[in-house]
Amino acid sequence: MNANVLYALLSVSVVGLLAFLGILSLAMSKKALRATVESLVALAAGAMFGNAILHLLPESFEHGMAPMTIAYAIAGGFLGCFALVKLIHHFSGGVHHCGDEPMLDEDAIGEQKPLKDIHSTGFISLIAHSVDNFSDGALIGISYMVSFELGMATTIAVVLHEIPMEFGGFGVLVRSGFSTRNAVLINLASAGIAMLGACISLFVGMNTEHAIGWLTPVACGIMLYNSAVGLYPQLLRERSGKTSAVQVALVFAGFAVMALLRVFFG
Repeated sequence: MNANVLYALLSVSVVGLLAFLGILSLAMSKKALRATVESLVALAAGAMFGNAILHLLPESFEHGMAPMTIAYAIAGGFLGCFALVKLIHHFSGGVHHCGDEPMLDEDAIGEQKPLKDIHSTGFISLIAHSVDNFSDGALIGISYMVSFELGMATTIAVVLHEIPMEFGGFGVLVRSGFSTRNAVLINLASAGIAMLGACISLFVGMNTEHAIGWLTPVACGIMLYNSAVGLYPQLLRERSGKTSAVQVALVFAGFAVMALLRVFFG
């Protein structure tokens, strides 16, 4: 088996273990949790944008495809994500962002409620997180098919993106009525979907001619969507000048991490 395939599967497994980080959110106040999540989102936003622009985009031109073909593939990845998210929102009846939580009785947190009594936000969060994990796994698989360096850069960007997702998503599940134990198991199962995404992208990449030439710009479009639509709008809600300045600094720091990876390993 190709060594990069093993690296891809190992990277996705490590990302999946981040599901356990959500437990830490139970020891944090709501204010501290929100501040932590938003700081991590800022770091992830810079890293994901940097990975798309500095790594995936240049690699898209290394496979002999016409520039307009690459442009259409990037647009396809971006608009495909948009259509999928709109479809999820239509059938789930709502929108979920990291750190958004249903207003429930805090004394009931950690106790398993009957399924009929679980807040709908919990199910919406679960669906959104599962789709996000599938996308992350596919991105990691595609990147390792191109090169080890691109795979590592994408893994780092995904990890920085996944940490705030786990903090926020776990809190939503528990406050929606799931027990702590079930929330952990659900998060682990959801993380397992990332492995499915990775396996599919690896299979397609290894068995379809010119697949990497197509998949790399599509991955670039997906990464651009995840950062521009999934993360940056959350940061724009901040009105505090001091907090905004910190977030801007963290966005630049995330971008700088990707730039340094490009300089030393590109």
